[in-house]
Amino acid sequence: MVAVAVVTTSVAHPRQLSAENAASSSGTSSTAGQWSVQVDKVDPGDVALAPSFQIAIYESLVDELGKTKRFKQVLRDGDR
Repeated sequence: MVAVAVVTTSVAHPRQLSAENAASSSGTSSTAGQWSVQVDKVDPGDVALAPSFQIAIYESLVDELGKTKRFKQVLRDGDR
């Protein structure tokens, strides 16, 4: 379930990722620590998950990404 949220986040913002990839491939020295990641909430569709469980999965993903120290910022859905 956690992997679905990460993949959805990547797919949800393809223009932003493309711009960041273009900047890093154009000679700009970029390390993983300079990147930010935004985690969007995922619509569970037909899967019957309790709202509290959905929130727990989402918050756990945000916390775990923050613990990796690989990103400058870990943003929640709606953060800028």
